Amino acid sequence: MCGIHQPPQTNPFSNTFITSKPFSMKLSIITLILSLSTLTSITTAGNDTVLDITGDKLRPGTKYNILPVFRGRGGGLSLAHLNHSSSCPLVVVQELSEVNAGQPLTFYPVNGHDKAVKLSTDVNVEFTVTATVWKLSNVAEECGNRRYVVSGGVKGKPGLETVSNWFRIEKSESGDYKLVFCPHVCKYCKVLCGDLGVFVDGGRRWLGFGGDFFTVMFRKFEYGK
Repeated sequence: MCGIHQPPQTNPFSNTFITSKPFSMKLSIITLILSLSTLTSITTAGNDTVLDITGDKLRPGTKYNILPVFRGRGGGLSLAHLNHSSSCPLVVVQELSEVNAGQPLTFYPVNGHDKAVKLSTDVNVEFTVTATVWKLSNVAEECGNRRYVVSGGVKGKPGLETVSNWFRIEKSESGDYKLVFCPHVCKYCKVLCGDLGVFVDGGRRWLGFGGDFFTVMFRKFEYGK
C-alpha cells in the first residue's frame, strides 16, 4: 500500500517572524530615544539664550536698557562720579527714579561669532552713548574701598590683561536674571566670583561686587523711553 504524501507544514511562527518583531521594537525604541535626545538638545539650547522682556533673544550689538525686575527699586543704569576724586573713574550707578531707564548699552560675547547672548558666557558690556566699557575696579580708598563697576574697560582681547572687563548673565534661584563677575577668559587666573549688587551710599545706588541682591531684565532701547 502506498503511503499518502503530505506536504511539509509551515510554522506560522517561524524564526523570520520571531526575530523581526523584537528587531522592530528595538528600532522603534532607538528612534524614540534619538528623537527625545534631539528635542532635549533643542530645548537646552533655547534655555541657554538670554531673553529680553518681550521674549526675544538678546542680540550682540543691539541697544538695551538694564532695568530692575521689581518696581519701586530704582530705574536703569548710568554713570556718575562717586566722589570728587579725579583718581576714581566714573562708576555705574542705578537711577533713583524707576521712570528713568538710564543709558542704552550693548553686549559683546567673547565669541564674536555668537548671534545671541547666552547664559554663563563672558561678555563685555558697553554704554553706547559714551562708548564706555565696564570693568570691575580694584579695592581702593579713593573709590570707597569697594569693588565697583567702573568705566575704562577694553572691549575684546580676552586674556590676563582684560580679566576685569568680562561679566556674565546668570539666572537666580527665582528664575530672574542677575549680573555676575566670574570671567573664564584666563585659564591661569584665580578669580573671585560673585554677583553684582547695589551699594547705597551718599543717596545713590552704586553697582559693585556684592551689595544688595539685584535681579534685572533687559528692554530693547527706544528713544524717549
